[in-house]
Amino acid sequence: MSYPDFIFFMLSEEDKSSEGALKYWFNCCDLDGDQVLNPEEMKHFYRHQIHRVTSLGQESINFQDVLCQMVDMISPKDANSINLADMLKPEKRLISGVLFDILFNLHKFMRFETRDPFQEKIRREDSFQSDWDRYAHIEYNRLAQEEEDGCVYTESTMDVVETMQTQQQQQQQLKDAEIQYQQTLNGFEQLSNWTLSDDDDEDHHHRNNNTNTTNTSKNNKHSNKA
Repeated sequence: MSYPDFIFFMLSEEDKSSEGALKYWFNCCDLDGDQVLNPEEMKHFYRHQIHRVTSLGQESINFQDVLCQMVDMISPKDANSINLADMLKPEKRLISGVLFDILFNLHKFMRFETRDPFQEKIRREDSFQSDWDRYAHIEYNRLAQEEEDGCVYTESTMDVVETMQTQQQQQQQLKDAEIQYQQTLNGFEQLSNWTLSDDDDEDHHHRNNNTNTTNTSKNNKHSNKA
């Protein structure tokens, strides 16, 4: 692959909403060159995705379910064949690229399956005019962070860093909960000690009263005998 080919591939991979990218991936999938994508052609590429998913120990999704999902998204005139015109319709162009993520990019496919609707809404309403602009902004910030920290952050290492940060937050929350629990126990013990101390004082006072009463009674008896 030459450098210009690599640039065109990157543009097509990171921004599948553009007309050039959709044409690029459509031609990759159109194995027989009849200008339509049929279920057999899509299944040919999806088999590789199933192999990647099972290799990672994840549960695979049946191709018929995936095909039904793709047909529902793009709404082609013929459910058994998707042509480029179907994907380039203005109301479908922004989501048509998901079909090629499902067939080629496992990471983006899994991210699509576990997407957060609220985050998707924020992404659609941000200031970037295209997915490529968003990708370039993220990569620029990543490279700047690498230069500042002196280490290389790949997509996988970023996931590891996020996981470690989440674990640290969970451990800190657990420590805070343990401290709060211990403080609560200490409060109960202190309250119990106060209660016992009050009971002991009351009991001691009661015994003193009984002793005084007994002594008074004895003195009265001695006085009567005298």
